[in-house]
Amino acid sequence: MRALKKTINENQKNWDSQLNFSLWDNRITSKRATGKSPYELVYRRAAVFPVQLALPVACFMQESQEEPDDMIRRINQSMELEETPDQVNQRLTEYQEKMKNIFDQHARDRRLQIGDLVLRCDVRRAEKGKHAKFDPLWFGHFKIIGQGGNNTFMMENLQGDLLDTPVNGQFLKPYFQS
Repeated sequence: MRALKKTINENQKNWDSQLNFSLWDNRITSKRATGKSPYELVYRRAAVFPVQLALPVACFMQESQEEPDDMIRRINQSMELEETPDQVNQRLTEYQEKMKNIFDQHARDRRLQIGDLVLRCDVRRAEKGKHAKFDPLWFGHFKIIGQGGNNTFMMENLQGDLLDTPVNGQFLKPYFQS
């Protein structure tokens, strides 16, 4: 999308005539996450340049080295097509791991334990437009009495009444009494 932004900035008056080139550039440029271009992912082959651009390059390549015969070229292309999805999946997995590690570095570690006092988020009203500016989005004083599965907690209010359903830990925050 940077190419699109750059094209519009460089061609203020006739940006619409340059739009096709910018979109083509975006579609054939390899992306960091997958290592492949969107075109390659859809059609499983590299984009072919128009003849008027590709002809001088082909002439140069012929002069510099001999090209293998058609059968060897087809075998190489079929082997490359089989490797491409595996390479994309591997690169995507590595990229996701990298993004997860970056996220985990900045995530706050909240370790809630049985007996802690917590506040609970009012999820229904948390969305924009469903509450006034100064309405509280956190309510209650609850005590954690048990831990369910992965980051879920059973709670009771301070009067000892048990809540019906377990609550996900992401909707809880510690309450400190002064």
